[in-house]
Amino acid sequence: MTLLECRHINIKKRTSIAIEPEFWAAAELQAKAEGATWQEWAAAALGQGVGGGRASRLRVAILAAARG
Repeated sequence: MTLLECRHINIKKRTSIAIEPEFWAAAELQAKAEGATWQEWAAAALGQGVGGGRASRLRVAILAAARG
């Protein structure tokens, strides 16, 4: 069983997102490559997503960024 890591982010209001630590690490790397904090990157990524929950949208955004 994979443990989820919960982090807090402000997107219009403070919210929590729980995803696997490997996804957080990938989000941090992508954010750093774009000169942003993980919070800034995640907020932008979540703003572009359509449908699904925040965690799912963030995982898809991380996967898309990794694929280039």
